[in-house]
Amino acid sequence: MLVALIAAAVSGDLLSLPMLAAIAIATTGVILISLKPGAPLLHKPRPMLTGPLAGALFGPAAIGFLALPDEGFQIRATTILAHGLTVQTGVLPVWTLAFDGAPLSAPVSV
Repeated sequence: MLVALIAAAVSGDLLSLPMLAAIAIATTGVILISLKPGAPLLHKPRPMLTGPLAGALFGPAAIGFLALPDEGFQIRATTILAHGLTVQTGVLPVWTLAFDGAPLSAPVSV
């Protein structure tokens, strides 16, 4: 749902009621698919929230290139790719150190 809202904000397109209903149904479907059969609804909410969160984080990447100056789609796509790789390069070591620092120290100890 966040992807559509970001797209509407960036491009100025209006979302109709049927569009919003379809987005809500799809988001609900993603959440329901991630539930474990027979388990309480909020037994382990992390898998249930991972799908919508991933979709929400995909939104800026999918729509972000529209906000760039019109220098051709190759320049805009390459710019977004470079930004995405930069963010990944910065986040990955922090994430690894926060949860398991061994993969970062292993190449140094060889």
